[in-house]
Amino acid sequence: MIYFAVGTPGPLADLYSMASPRPVVGVIVYVIRQFPDERKVLFLKRSGGQHIDTWWPVAGTPEAGEEPLQTAVRELGEETGLRPCRLFSFGMEIPHADSNKALVTFVAFVDRTTPVTLNYEHSDYRWMTGAEAINQVPDHSKLYLDYFRERFIVVPPAPDLEIELREPDND
Repeated sequence: MIYFAVGTPGPLADLYSMASPRPVVGVIVYVIRQFPDERKVLFLKRSGGQHIDTWWPVAGTPEAGEEPLQTAVRELGEETGLRPCRLFSFGMEIPHADSNKALVTFVAFVDRTTPVTLNYEHSDYRWMTGAEAINQVPDHSKLYLDYFRERFIVVPPAPDLEIELREPDND
């Protein structure tokens, strides 16, 4: 299923999620689910590669001709079996290790009942509080998780960061 933004995204959503002067080489998707007492973020335990046995959010690289938004929704589905109910721009750029390349970051809210179904890239998953997630990442990433916690977990996200989703017409 391919989604795309429709209508007019808020000014911050457009600024931070759709445009970069550098080539986009990857996306990050922070996945939020509302639990009875609080919102939690999904972290996945990598099963291979340089980050084996470490916990990270959904992430991936664009396929040929794919826009960052499409990559984010595709990777969310491939890695977790989940679909976004609401999607937001992160609202701040997270730098790539190579300063000539860009990462685009999204925040996806998912329903309360669909089970997480992992693909081969991951061996486990955990729904974490914002504080737990901050403790899972390297020191250089804590700033971004604290920003995420303050703007998406503690309070509802800013409406001008929301990206309207719609399935394409099958005409």
